[in-house]
Amino acid sequence: MTMSDTQQEVDIARFGRMTNLLAPDVMRGYLETIASLGEGIVQEMQRPDALTCGADGLAFNVHKLAGAASNFGFHRITDSCRRFESAVASIDATSGDAPSGNGGVAALAACVSAAIEAALPFVRSHIAPSSSTDTAARQTTGLPEGLAVADLPLSGLLQHGED
Repeated sequence: MTMSDTQQEVDIARFGRMTNLLAPDVMRGYLETIASLGEGIVQEMQRPDALTCGADGLAFNVHKLAGAASNFGFHRITDSCRRFESAVASIDATSGDAPSGNGGVAALAACVSAAIEAALPFVRSHIAPSSSTDTAARQTTGLPEGLAVADLPLSGLLQHGED
């Protein structure tokens, strides 16, 4: 993902403020929630009956994702989620049709999926690794949370291990 792609998917200033504000484990938890909700929504929207059977449950998850994404500066996700949510809420219960002007629920669902899929690489890249190897290395080297052994130059690791 290039810098211009990243700028389209996330407000770096807002994301940075949240990163500085939250403890690393809390930040990781929020990002894991965004990734999990996003992946679940994309998967759910691929079902042929997703927009006709259980659209309210889908809209509820989309609503949760919109709130979380908004906090971290994922404006494209937030906007597409809110438009989808509004369209689902305005579906005529008797005909099952959304009023014109909403862009069509299916088209909005596709926009939500595209926004999620575009942002997921950024989200995943900011979830600190939690592999057992990294955890064991952090315990033996005293590395702070969020800093992986791979981030250190080899000479720095050897010097730190000799203390």
